[in-house]
Amino acid sequence: LQYNIWPEHNEIKGHHKDERCEHVNSVINGFQMATLAGPLCEEPMMGVGFKLLEWTKNEPTTSSNQ
Repeated sequence: LQYNIWPEHNEIKGHHKDERCEHVNSVINGFQMATLAGPLCEEPMMGVGFKLLEWTKNEPTTSSNQ
């Protein structure tokens, strides 16, 4: 899954839609909120990017006692 801030570059022709696409905006917004607050003394970071190396989805567990 590769994501670009320009929506037309995110279309994958001939492939099924990756279910992680639903959550990409939340990941980006979380990164933006963290960097706006700044790591030290609330000094915002600028010109910073991130690379998500692994994304694992945990399936909900169901109890066998139900």
